[in-house]
Amino acid sequence: MADKHTLWRCGVFSLDEKKLEEELASFRREWKEEIRRTVTDSGSSRNSPSVESPSPSSREGSPSPLLLETKNSSNTTSLTKEEKATQLFSQGVSAERRGNVYEALHFYRRAVQLVPDIESRMIDFTNNLMQDEEDSDNETDYTYNVVKENQDTCYLTDLTKKFNSLSVTGICQPQYETRMTHISAIPLELIVYIFKWVVSSELDMKSLEQLARVCKGFSACARDPEIWKLACKRLWGVNCGSAAHWNGCWRLMYIKRPHVLFVGVYISKTSYVKQGERSLDCYYRPFHVVEYYRYMRFFSDGTVVLHTSADEPTIAIQRLKVKLAGSNSSVSVGHYRLNGDKVTIVVNKKMATESNKGRRTRGPPPLISEQIFHMELQIKSTKRNKHHNQLTWLYYSISTKYRSSGQTVCSQLDLNDQFPPLYFSAVKSISNSATAPLQ
Repeated sequence: MADKHTLWRCGVFSLDEKKLEEELASFRREWKEEIRRTVTDSGSSRNSPSVESPSPSSREGSPSPLLLETKNSSNTTSLTKEEKATQLFSQGVSAERRGNVYEALHFYRRAVQLVPDIESRMIDFTNNLMQDEEDSDNETDYTYNVVKENQDTCYLTDLTKKFNSLSVTGICQPQYETRMTHISAIPLELIVYIFKWVVSSELDMKSLEQLARVCKGFSACARDPEIWKLACKRLWGVNCGSAAHWNGCWRLMYIKRPHVLFVGVYISKTSYVKQGERSLDCYYRPFHVVEYYRYMRFFSDGTVVLHTSADEPTIAIQRLKVKLAGSNSSVSVGHYRLNGDKVTIVVNKKMATESNKGRRTRGPPPLISEQIFHMELQIKSTKRNKHHNQLTWLYYSISTKYRSSGQTVCSQLDLNDQFPPLYFSAVKSISNSATAPLQ
């Protein structure tokens, strides 16, 4: 594209347009010279002629951003160059925080034009400012934490006083007037003894927790340290120890320390595929899916009842309510012992050698005279509110003693496929009756 001088030589522009261009160029030179004087000399800027109201002809050719710069420069002539750059950079930071990116770039560009290294200077200043703000925030947080701890301490102190102030008459109050004697008239010692019957010798702690939901007085009685201490002594026996590890709280020790659960049954379901016999034409062979259950019920006196059956839990659990095996050969009675988070089970199963009186023995005597089952399982918790509800297999062996030779053979079983974990299931019918109180 040809420049303007070439077009002028060719006579494209008229004389009036040439004159207008010359006036505009002279105005721009005067305007730039006046701005340069204003920036260099702060005292002469007040006496200098105003640049904000140019002639109509100059308004047409002068851009509005330059006029804004002239106004801002006239207001900040009393500041030094570094102070003006700092002020512009701060305005850019504020605009960037508000989300006005283009406005922030405009302020940053003007600040760098005045002081090229203004960014590095501002970084040091910003770091010092942020450190001061962090120190003030830390002081505020410390004050807030101290106040909150004092409030919590006062709340716990008041709560302790309320529980300690519970007496025989204040354990609970009747909601309506009645002619019969209300339970609040019963002495506290007798109420605690009733609670021991609720727990019973089978350690039904779930019923105790449900009883604690009746009222605040019952909740205080259900947390009587004597009840929880007796429960721990009955559960762990001579290996109980003290509750010093749990801040002297027997209830916390019973809840947190691994142990088996009593008022219910541990159940696992096992399934595998078994091949059937071929058909007569040898073109078809069926496959059967075999499913069966393993049941374990623990008693607080160290007895355990094991049962393996294909029956559903609703039917098989009825056979586990007593500690006797009876005539069912799939029900075995053994003993267990707790060792940390592990439970060891030993079942001694002897084969019958003599028949009942008055009956003749049919067939040869059994080849096996005795079998001893050794099992070791680990106690785990699957969820936060479900403690000790899972038993995983660690070891399982069978010692078989033969009648004819007297030889004992020990075989260890593979626990990979057909020994899934057992999960605890509470049984309401077990907790319906109690034979003896907790003692």
